[in-house]
Order: sequence, then C-alpha cells, then structure tokens
Amino acid sequence: MTEKEFDCLMAIRRNEEIADGQSAKACLAAGLIEQDGDGAYKVTPKGMEALAPYKVDNAIIMAAGRSRRCMPLSNYLPKGLFEIKGDTMVERQIKQLHDAGVRQIILVVGYLKEKYYELKKKYKDLIIIDNTEWEEKNNISSLYAAKDYLKNSYVCCSDNWFAHNVYRDYVYDSYYAAKFSDEFINEDCVKAFDKNGYMREVKRGGEKSWYIIGESFWRKDFSDKFKELMVKEYYDPEMKYMLWDHFYAKHIDVLNMKIRKTDDKECKEFDTTEEIIEFNPSFKEFVNQFFQEEEFVNNTQRIQYLSNYTDVKQYSVVGTEQTTGRMHVNENLFGASPKALEVFHNATMEDLCLYDLTREDELAVEISKELDIPTEKIFIHSGSSDVIKTIMTLVLNKDDVVLISTPAWNYYKSVIELHFAKAAYYDVVPGKTSYVFDTKE
Repeated sequence: MTEKEFDCLMAIRRNEEIADGQSAKACLAAGLIEQDGDGAYKVTPKGMEALAPYKVDNAIIMAAGRSRRCMPLSNYLPKGLFEIKGDTMVERQIKQLHDAGVRQIILVVGYLKEKYYELKKKYKDLIIIDNTEWEEKNNISSLYAAKDYLKNSYVCCSDNWFAHNVYRDYVYDSYYAAKFSDEFINEDCVKAFDKNGYMREVKRGGEKSWYIIGESFWRKDFSDKFKELMVKEYYDPEMKYMLWDHFYAKHIDVLNMKIRKTDDKECKEFDTTEEIIEFNPSFKEFVNQFFQEEEFVNNTQRIQYLSNYTDVKQYSVVGTEQTTGRMHVNENLFGASPKALEVFHNATMEDLCLYDLTREDELAVEISKELDIPTEKIFIHSGSSDVIKTIMTLVLNKDDVVLISTPAWNYYKSVIELHFAKAAYYDVVPGKTSYVFDTKE
C-alpha cells in the first residue's frame, strides 16, 4: 500500500476530505473502499485487512529521570506528575492515547517510582516497568528496560504536553515530530534528508532548521533494528550517558525515520519549572498547593531571621555611556588575548556549538593537578550567575531561609524565590577597623 492510499483510507475512516483523487480511484479499484447509494466512501473489510500491519500496538512513556532542573519541586514529585491545566503530564498523554484507540501503555519509571504506582488504580491496563539503571544511565536505559514491548510503538517522554491529540490508531511510517525555528536553537536539528524524506543527519544546534520535539513513532521494522543495535552496544562505555535520540543519530544511516512537521505552538517539552510557569502561570498555584498539602516539617530549631526587610539597599545596573571606571560591571578592559583571537579565527562551527566528549576539560585537569582534587568534583562555568543558580538549585528546598547581606546583588533574591525559598537580610555596618556583619536579629 502506498502512503497516499493509506492516507486515503484514514481520511475515509475519520470522515475527512480525501486529499488525492487518484489514490481514491486506486483504492476503489483494489476493493479497499466502496461507495454507498449516496456516493459516500467507506472502508471495506479488505481495506481494514490492508491497514492491519499499520495498527499501533502500544505506547512507551519514559518517566524514570530525576529532572534536576525542576528542583526543589522534583525533590518530592517526579516531573511527569506535575499538573498543567487540570491534568498531570503523564495522565494527559494516557487519556489522549486512549482516545486515539491505543490501549496498551507502558510507563517506565525510576526516580520516585512509588508516586506513579497510584496510576495503576485508575488505569487498570497500564503496565509499569521499573528501570533499575535510571541513576547510572541516560534514557536509553528506559528503552532497554521496555525493549520487549517495542513493536509498532509510540515512544514518548513524560514531560511532553500536547494541547491537541497528536496520536492515531494507525500510522504508516516511523517518524519524529519537529518544529521549525528561524533563530538559533540549541536542540537536535535535522541537517539532511534523503530522496525519500528520511532524516540522514541530526546535529545539536542550528538556525532556520527543523528541530525534533514531542512524540515519535517506531514502525516494527525500525523497532527491531533499533533493538538489535541497542542490545549489541548496551554495555559499551559511551552508552552510559546516551539519550536514545543520539543513539538513533549515531545509526541514522540504517534507521529510517521521517519527520512529522508541525507548527503547533502548544506542542511542549518542558525542561524547567520556569518554562512551565511562562506557558501556564497558574502552575504556581499547583506548586503552592502541593507544598501546603504535603508534610514538609523541619523539627529542628531554626534561628528566626528578619525576612520582611523593607528597606533593602541593592546594587543594580543603570544605563551609561561611560567608557572609563567600569570595573563595577566586571568587564575585561584590555581586549582579548591575541592567542585567544587566533583560536577563534580558526574555529569551525562544530568547535563553537559542540562539546568534545573525547577528552577531559584541560582547565579542569590543570586545576585538579594543582589542588589535588578529582576532575569530576570540579565545576567550571562561564559566569558566576549560573554558578549561583546551579548551587541554589541543588541545595534549596521549599521555605528554606537564605541570609543575604545588604547592600546586596538583587540576583540572589530572584533565584531564591524562584526555588520557593525565602530571603532574609542583615546589615553590613561600620566596625572599629572594618565593616562587620550585623546578624543579631
């Protein structure tokens, strides 16, 4: 069956307009469809038999990860159970799959897995698989845990959110959903197609590119080949940190997958709570309600710090044309090193947008030698603001109190409140020989 003939049969099943008249004639001649007395088409038993190889068997939803970028909320609740517009992200997908006629759903869990077990009471046919390697490996381990279910399968992530139901009960070929971006985007972008429309090169980063996002569908022949390669290479060292998307890209020459191009602005894949709040501001209410209902009680005695400081002196950036005395904005006033300029002039696009994962960071290695600290315990970043944000993401929980001196950089308060903690201020006051911290209150 050609793809146009398949589309014709599916349009008739959904009572939609047939896009290609020639395909309708071919289906009619082959006995796949017939017309009633009013001239309306309907799919014949022979047509349904021809559709059978394209029937979706199941959907696999990966929900094992820890979602560190969503802390502190993800310390207590896995991201797939975040509620957006009335449904948790996982339940929304389950309902959409059921509405599309896909009944067998496999949910692969790991971090806070017990939270997902409650779904079994609500969805009796839901299959939950425990990925025991979720802490050691990336999401390729979730597909390895569910490999026996890979057939004609949707493969999805628990942080996908679709305003419109993207799922179908019959699908012609393997595909990955994608959206177009005019501006540079740091996502997996499709760089090349073959004459049949299959992706032949996918690389990180690009502009004026289609980038893959959302659901994917694997036809059985694709699933079988992917599974064969995955089982063969699963214990190779490089597999430890590999996303399934990147394993696919590694074998893209033998794994045939097309793109389902979409312009749906409400096809979302959320990485952080900030992204969710930007899309749905009422998500703040869900977070607040969650923390109120759960018992997060710290029984240890806390020092009461001043948390309603109203007269806080803070430094901020103001517009200026001055070209001297600018040390307060942390600039390099001497220009770039000639050696650095030489490196940039000779850099390729891949040098600028891709990490070299074949070797350790040279700066980390030198720091390690100097301070006798393992390189994996050295964190290097391009600026202090992201270092501060990362540290606070790792250590802060709801209602924690953070002491900040005043005058202060207002960035501290914004990051603290972003993580549902509280800022408390103390003065820096003149002492006998220097300034001192006044933390008596």
